[in-house]
Amino acid sequence: MSPRPNVLLLMADQFRWDALAAHGDPAISTPNLDRLAASGVSFRRAYTETPVCVPARATALTGRLGHETGVLDNSTRLDPDAQTFPKELRRHGYRTQAIGKMHFSPPRADHGMSLQLSEELPGSLAEDDFLQYLAAHGLGHVREPHGVRHELYYLPQVSQLPTDHHTTAWTGRQSVAFVRQRATEPEPWFCWTSFIKPHPPFDPPVDWYTRYDPLDMRGPVRDETELASLERNVRL
Repeated sequence: MSPRPNVLLLMADQFRWDALAAHGDPAISTPNLDRLAASGVSFRRAYTETPVCVPARATALTGRLGHETGVLDNSTRLDPDAQTFPKELRRHGYRTQAIGKMHFSPPRADHGMSLQLSEELPGSLAEDDFLQYLAAHGLGHVREPHGVRHELYYLPQVSQLPTDHHTTAWTGRQSVAFVRQRATEPEPWFCWTSFIKPHPPFDPPVDWYTRYDPLDMRGPVRDETELASLERNVRL
């Protein structure tokens, strides 16, 4: 094994910092994330440089702000020649792997990843490994495997997929397999595991959907000025 450290980067799309038992939510059970929080550094005040998916990922890849990368919305591509930290790791002998939602454009863009197991929202069968997995397991007929968008986009719904084939389970399983496969390999590795959820649609499998009583959950955290703005709009 290499004396250089292996790096596993875990990302969850739109995951609030306070949606953890370790951060004070009494209604949620998150034992594995709580263990990570207890054994590392846990930030209570951390802010994204941009609140939009693709620009935020471009900043994460490059360490540069949106006005420097030129990526300010989801329709703008990151320059394929842009310097990224996975490119630098790969240049220094790291095996670089992307698993899950990268939101690259095009989907297989080379921003420094030696290999990608992609899972996009939405994706195309030709370029999406998760959709190909579903097709191979007899679930290719599911039209919206990440949940019904449209009118149910922000409403809770039960996943159309069995628990073991849900997007979150697939991403986690692929990541575990990668780490185990690399355990005896000589070169160091970097793995960026990016979970689509809890990005809407909100579609947990049925056993997770029924795990919590909605009456036990806290309401959304809102700023007083936001509430005042909503009240004005209602009156109008």
